[in-house]
Parts: sequence; C-alpha cells; structure tokens
Amino acid sequence: MRMPAWLKRGGGKSGPILFWMGLWFLASFFVNSPLLFPGPLDVLGALARFIFEGDFYLRLASSSLRILSGFLLAFLMGVGLAHLSWRRPSLEAYLRPPVQVMRAIPMASFVILALFWLAPIRLSLVIPFVVVFPLIYTNTLEGFRSTPVSMLEMARVFRLPSREVFRAILLPSAFPQVLAGAETGMGMAWKSGVTAEIIATAAPSIGEALFDAKLYLDLSGLLAWTLVLLLVAALFQKLFRALLHVMMKALANLPARGPRPEGPTMDQEGPLVDLCSVSKSFDKGRVLDRASHSFQPGSLTFLLGPSGAGKTTLVRLLLELEEADEGEIKRREGLTFSAAFQEDRLIPSWTVRQNLLLVGPDRSGDLDLELQALDLEGEGESPVEALSGGMRQRVSLLRAGLAPADFLIIDEPFRGLDRASRDRTWTWLKDRAFPRFQAVLLVFHDPEDLDALSLSQPPVILRLEETGRLERLTDRKSLYDPANNDKKIQP
Repeated sequence: MRMPAWLKRGGGKSGPILFWMGLWFLASFFVNSPLLFPGPLDVLGALARFIFEGDFYLRLASSSLRILSGFLLAFLMGVGLAHLSWRRPSLEAYLRPPVQVMRAIPMASFVILALFWLAPIRLSLVIPFVVVFPLIYTNTLEGFRSTPVSMLEMARVFRLPSREVFRAILLPSAFPQVLAGAETGMGMAWKSGVTAEIIATAAPSIGEALFDAKLYLDLSGLLAWTLVLLLVAALFQKLFRALLHVMMKALANLPARGPRPEGPTMDQEGPLVDLCSVSKSFDKGRVLDRASHSFQPGSLTFLLGPSGAGKTTLVRLLLELEEADEGEIKRREGLTFSAAFQEDRLIPSWTVRQNLLLVGPDRSGDLDLELQALDLEGEGESPVEALSGGMRQRVSLLRAGLAPADFLIIDEPFRGLDRASRDRTWTWLKDRAFPRFQAVLLVFHDPEDLDALSLSQPPVILRLEETGRLERLTDRKSLYDPANNDKKIQP
C-alpha cells in the first residue's frame, strides 16, 4: 500500500500531536479507569467543567498577573543592568555573585526562604523574577559583548549619543540573544511561579487548583489544569515575542538625535590635521615610518598605495581609532569627521532611510533627491539586508556625505561599484558632498581609478610606500613611475 504524502512529510505540525493523542487514547482505553489513567475526553470534559466555574477565571487572572509581573520586572532589570555592566565592567563584577547564587540555588530553597519574609500569595511574583533575571541578564550582556567592534567605531566616528548607540547598535546586535532568553524565560516563569503557588498553597491561584486536584485524587482535573498552564504559557510566549518585534521597529522609527555637537573650527587658522613624524607598527612590522603631512582647509587629498601598505591604518589614526606609536597628530580643536569605511557598517535590520537619518536627521527633507542622485530611488524604505553589495556601498557613501562634519574621509569609494555606478557616484561626491566639508581625503588602491575622475581643482596626491614612507607627488603621471623620485616631494 502506498504511504500518504502527508505521512511521508511527518504529518506537518499536527502529525506528531495526533500521534501522541492517539497513543494516549489507546492507553486509557485499555486501562479503562478514569481514576487511574484518564483519557483525552475525560480531560477535555474536566476542562469544560472548569470553564463554566467562576473561580477558574479568578485563578487564571490572579496567577497571570503575578507571574507576568515577575517576568516583566526580571526582563526590564536584566536588560537595563546588562547595559550598565557593559558600559562599566566594574559593575558586572559586583553583580556576578548574586547572579551566580540565583542560578545555583534550587528553586524550592528560594521558595521556603521567601516564606519567612513574604506572604504566600506574593511568591509567584518573586520566584519568577529570581529564576528569569539571571537568564535575561547573562544573555543580554553576552549579546552586547558580541556587538561588532566595527559598528561601535562607526558610532564613535559619527559622534552618536549613548541613547542612539543603545537603540541603533547594541539592541539590534543583541536582539537574537535577548529574544531567545525571553522565550525560554517565559516558560521558566510559568513553571517556577506555579510551583511556588503549590508549595505555598497560595489562593486564589492555578497552583492551588493543582494542589486541590491532587488532594481530592482528581487526576482528570489535574491534567486539565496542566493543559491550561501549557496553553497559557505558550500564548504569552508568542505574544511577548511579537511585542519585542514591535518594540524593535518602534525604536528604529524614533526621531534621531544626530551626532553630538562640537566646538567651532572655522575661526581657527592653520591646518585641520597635522601629522608630525607619525610611526605605527604591528606584529608584521612597521606600516608607517615618520609620516608627515598637513591637511589644509579646502583641500582635496588622494592617498594611494599598494595593498597592505598601511592606508587604512593611517585613516584609523586620523579618526582616532588607533594611537600612534611615535610622533604626534595635531587636530584643530572641535574638529569633526565623517567617514565611509571599506565595509558599509550599516545596520542591516534598519531601512536605508533610518540608517541615513541616524547621522543626518536634518537632511530628511531632501533625502529623496539624494537617493535619486545615487540611483537609489525607491529604496528608502528597503531594509539594508535586502540590498546588493553595490547598493549598500552607495548608501554608506551617502551617509558619510550627509553627516554634519568638517573632514570627510572615504576609504576605497568605488569598491564593489561597476563603471556606470562609479561615474554617477563620483558626480554626486564632487558636486554635492565635497562642498559640505572643509577638507576631503579619498583612499585608493589602484591609481587607474583616478583616470576617470574629472576635477575642477588639482588634488593633493599622497602615496604610501610598503616601507611605511608617506610621500607627496607633484602630478598624476608620477603615480605610474614610482622609481622616479624626482617627481616626488616630501610634504
């Protein structure tokens, strides 16, 4: 006989349930004693009887109120204290002992201990908190610690306030672990809360109903209340999961505060940034060797060099993401930066518009025009994770060009772009983005990328050699003749 297709697939979600229900029915049929082994119909009959009793809803509401209150308190405190512990590791050291105690001591011991100080009816609020808090706290803290350093660096460069870092960087990164902890914690809250009610014989409560069913040998009633407990726990688990997703969307839609303001730089004279014999070394050797250069107001600078020569390291030094081993980097007081990194460093779960408004909330009015200029028309409400690599690169460039700052730095601006996208992007950069900044630095790997760039003013061209020496070139032709030192001048 041919096996049905639904059976080959395992019966879907209902197949296993129907299998065990059928097995339960057969077992109860052969035992033939509702007192010893009630069947599904006996349990459903008891449940139907409870539904028409007034105290059923009173017990359900009373237990739900206390257990959910304990769970919510544990969730909010767990997330909040995890954030504080992430920001101040010394606090985490003080919280570690009580968290370990909560996780290690048996629940029954907590219940008996709490009976010395609390009324029995309050135990189903306290015990879920004690059980759930360590889970939420440790999951959330681990999620915060796993936040990519690159995203935190992006927030630092764009001077995002701590509130924006929390809602835009930390929470989206830790959300999967927070969600997993909340789902597990909801089940644990109901199990521990009802267990506390049984031990303390709190009334009115689901625990009291389970205790009475055991006391009167009402096995059908006991199983009926157990079924109610399972259904209610599963229902609130799904509701809380949906609530968390709604909250994450609401946080992403909050008005952005934008970068922190810095002091004025326009009334100061001299270079914006002055590199004075800066050296930097890593395990593989020295990547910068006494590099010197002054970035003047109104300058457009191209930095070129072979792969691994240290161009990105120099960019990180300018952005204060690295510290020099030797030498000094002088910056104008209050100087601010905007940057597009080699990676897009966008928030994947947010839309294009939300990513852009995070660093440039004042640009909301002309955002559609900017998107259109970079061939991103209609993508404003698209989540970043749904975009192609080239589109994400253009969004990253757009974010850097819209951010309020004095100095724009772009590392590999045409990375991942085809020729048409590169030409359109370059037109937007030089016509609409560059005029917003006092100085611009573009980093290139291939000197041929400069051939197609039309400029109204000659740029300052720097080349970083593999030896770590930073040299200034007199013109574009010298890019193709690295051995001709007559065409190079020291800054």
